[in-house]
Amino acid sequence: MLDRTVKRQVLPEVIAGDPNLTCHLIDSNTRKWRYTSGVVAFHVDDDPYDNQQAAVMQDFEKAAFAGLEGDQANILWVRHQHMGNVELHFLIPRVELYGNRSFNPAPPGSEPYFNALRDYWNAREDWVSP
Repeated sequence: MLDRTVKRQVLPEVIAGDPNLTCHLIDSNTRKWRYTSGVVAFHVDDDPYDNQQAAVMQDFEKAAFAGLEGDQANILWVRHQHMGNVELHFLIPRVELYGNRSFNPAPPGSEPYFNALRDYWNAREDWVSP
């Protein structure tokens, strides 16, 4: 099975951001840590509506970009649904755009903050908790 290409039934979909700009920002960053990536994954039973996904993404961005203006950082969001659940993958160039300074959207010690965001949304929408 490993030597076969499997075509996804549901193709990935860019839902926010500019892939070309994000790639350019990452490629032009000469620092050791050029980007941060991750996923906000939902349980197969959750099936969040588009407006719920957008609200989760907005809250995530508020957390990741706390203290920055909206155009001071870049993020690309891609939705995957090929495994039966919704996954919102993000890609963040690790550069602050006003001054080209190094930027870490998830510095050491920030995990509890993102966990609280996850727990809030799970409780609010009665989604499955990991």
